[in-house]
Amino acid sequence: MNKLAPIALFLLLFFGGSLWYLANSELNANVQARIIKVSNYYTEQLLSIEKVEVNIAEGTGIIYGIKLQNSTLYQNKYMLEIPQLSFVFDTKSLTGKIINIDEIILSDGQFFIENIVDQSGHRQNNFSQLYQRLNDKIALIQDRRKQKSEPYIQANAIKLANSQQVYLPLTNDLQQNQQQRYSYTLNAIGKGEGLPASLFGIEVLRKTLETIINAHIPTSAK
Repeated sequence: MNKLAPIALFLLLFFGGSLWYLANSELNANVQARIIKVSNYYTEQLLSIEKVEVNIAEGTGIIYGIKLQNSTLYQNKYMLEIPQLSFVFDTKSLTGKIINIDEIILSDGQFFIENIVDQSGHRQNNFSQLYQRLNDKIALIQDRRKQKSEPYIQANAIKLANSQQVYLPLTNDLQQNQQQRYSYTLNAIGKGEGLPASLFGIEVLRKTLETIINAHIPTSAK
């Protein structure tokens, strides 16, 4: 768990591992530090968070000011900004075999989808590149499913509320759609048997990227 905690975030997105620390007296500070560390490991891009607030008694939590930077290939500083990620969990499940998260909501997120042409003349975008990077680590998920030394987590509902996709560089056609907002409901994650806490967050992020890519990125740019 200390070496490969979840990417908790995206995110998402990234709070799977944060539940591992619910009993810690410095809960919020530990959650914030862990989220940033594991996100940077899995995405290979820098994550910043303003603050984390978890209320164990009420079974709620909020992560404020999530920003994931682009890789150096892209001009825009960030690929996504999520002002607030809130979640509700079943406090009774914390002592059980599977921690149950009732709902995760990513509110008012902005997703900056940037297209480039690499030195080989191939068209690429930042979302598809990160999505492929995470897919390349699926083998880790399969290997660690067998490890029972950490909590397992499931999420019943994941929602992207009032989401905005911004396409870069801007063109006249794309610019006309910049003010549109969308909401999505992702499939449940880890339903039934759960996912290891150290892998739950990366799957949340992967599913979020997949949703944005399939909904709004043209096939030629994927």
